[in-house]
Amino acid sequence: MMNDSKDSQHFIAYKTGKPLARFSVLRSYLILPFSRKTAGHFFRFIGGVITNFFLIQQKQKIGITHIPVVHVDHPLDEKIAFTPGKVKIYLDFVGFFIRIFSMLLKRFGLKTGLKYCADFFDFLTRLYKNAGSVYSQCLTTTDRPHYKKNLRFLVIHLFDPHLLCVPSLHVAIVAGCWAFVRDVFSQKDVFLSDEEKNSILEEIYGGAVAIIETVLYVKQHSINCVAAALYMLTFSEGEDFFSSADADKITGDLFALQNDVEASAKDEIRSYISGLYKKLASAGEKSSSWQKPVLDFLRQYK
Repeated sequence: MMNDSKDSQHFIAYKTGKPLARFSVLRSYLILPFSRKTAGHFFRFIGGVITNFFLIQQKQKIGITHIPVVHVDHPLDEKIAFTPGKVKIYLDFVGFFIRIFSMLLKRFGLKTGLKYCADFFDFLTRLYKNAGSVYSQCLTTTDRPHYKKNLRFLVIHLFDPHLLCVPSLHVAIVAGCWAFVRDVFSQKDVFLSDEEKNSILEEIYGGAVAIIETVLYVKQHSINCVAAALYMLTFSEGEDFFSSADADKITGDLFALQNDVEASAKDEIRSYISGLYKKLASAGEKSSSWQKPVLDFLRQYK
């Protein structure tokens, strides 16, 4: 569980006291695209982002494709006030996982660190591909405010057609970062104390929860998007990687440190996300593909 409001700043603190925000993304940019051990993985990841995220939206926007679009707003979303001040955390999503690459390189050195970075790229590529397999069949959106009073929101509205809400890649990736690093720390060649592992994982976890909250605060996603993303993570990567208990833990901690959402609303929001996750999971266990329960839900959603 998170300890205080500093967790929402999504820092990873080591025994040196160095937070994740102080790890240079430049290290990752200078090393990963050019190392023989990671270059192929890096470019496959970039290709996956272009194919499964940018092109799906842009082709729809200019009329090349005509995929059905479903509005996935839920009445409970209105109990979370639009909070423009949270946008900085929302936009730090990419920096969040890039600094994890830098942490892996710094903490494990080039030989081992590059191996884990290659695996991390492959994991992220799979998430984009899996999300894209839903997006390519059913696009989703929410009624986000037309707020353009600062540069950050102008950038969001300019470059994001807002058609890829379910499942939320923001949610799947940050929750997946926590699960991935936890998996790395379970390997036999990782010689860290339990105290250090737990400290690092707790900080990543706090950051993941903070970013998940912000997708709701800035109205880029609905609570439906959160449940579907956690479900995708479990059923595409496996229960051993991200379990239903992990989904329950994250759901139960949403807004725990926030005072601007009423206590009764917090309970309703958590209960809904948990219930939808379980509904999708129950259907997923009987389905030939994990995508079918999500697509069935979207096609029936009103």
